Parts: sequence; C-alpha cells; structure tokens
Amino acid sequence: KDDVFRVKNWCFKPTQVITEHSQRDNFDYANEVHRGNLIAVPGGIVQQKDITSFLTPKIEKYHISQIGFDRFNAGYIMQEYSDLGLTVVPISQSVINYTIPTKTLLEYVITGKIKHDGNSLQRQCIANTVVAMDKNENFYPDKAKSTGRIDATISLIMAMMLATNPQDVNDPNLI
Repeated sequence: KDDVFRVKNWCFKPTQVITEHSQRDNFDYANEVHRGNLIAVPGGIVQQKDITSFLTPKIEKYHISQIGFDRFNAGYIMQEYSDLGLTVVPISQSVINYTIPTKTLLEYVITGKIKHDGNSLQRQCIANTVVAMDKNENFYPDKAKSTGRIDATISLIMAMMLATNPQDVNDPNLI
C-alpha cells in the first residue's frame, strides 16, 4: 500500500442554522449541502439518530469495521454501532491523545499524503485549524485560537488516532 491517508468525511448541520452560520462564518454551507459534504438535518439540533440514519448504510459500502467517538454524549450512537457488530472506540478528547495523530496529520498535510474527494468543507476546516503545543511538547488543535469551525479536522484527527494505534494500524476501514 501507498503511504497515503484517504479520507471520506461528512459533517451535519441543522437546517435552521445554515443561513446564519454561513453569514457568520463567511462560508457557503448551503453549497456544501448541495455538494454532499454537509448533511442538513431538520430542525435546530443534530440528533444522534440523524447521524446513525445517514452513516449506517455506509458501513457496508465502505467496509467499515471500526468507529471512534468522543465519549461525551455519544451513548446512543456507540450502542447502535456496537449492536451492528462494529468495534466502537470511545476517544477521550485530551491533549495527550491528540499529540501523535495531530503530528501525523500535520506531516501528511504538509507532504500531500492526505487525500480526500475534493471536500471543500474538510479543506476549510483544516485551513481554520490552529495547532498549539503545550510545555511538554504535546500538539493539539486549539479551538479558541482557530479562525473558524474545525469540526471536520477534529473528526479527521480522531480517525488518525485509530489509524496510528499500533493495534489497529492494519485496519484500513476506519471512520
């Protein structure tokens, strides 16, 4: 295999805030919905069921066997995917957990080893992300210093966490 990290990323946004967020962030989220990079869900909040309804059919298509989630408020999703037989990995959003995958992601971005399907929302989130380093030389995305939304970068770093874990490094079907 080549030394390329291939990415397929979807983000979700409630329909009620798309126009407001587009104006605030100076980014055309409606266009991203049209392109299929952003999944618009009805109402004012993304429900966990919205995510599972969209992603579950993708499991077979993309041969997904493992999925990682932020531990905070993801109980429903984690149980759904566990019940479907996926390996569900809760990921703590701590600086120490971010260091290795953030360094790897930086290297891959700089060397052009990150490949995606032209997802302009992913590209925008990466461009918005400011990476900070603490006194112990741990690297992490700094949301407070970043220039806009970085959600797609965070999900990419979480995928990189799973991919750079030695136990799971040979599993190409990560989400």
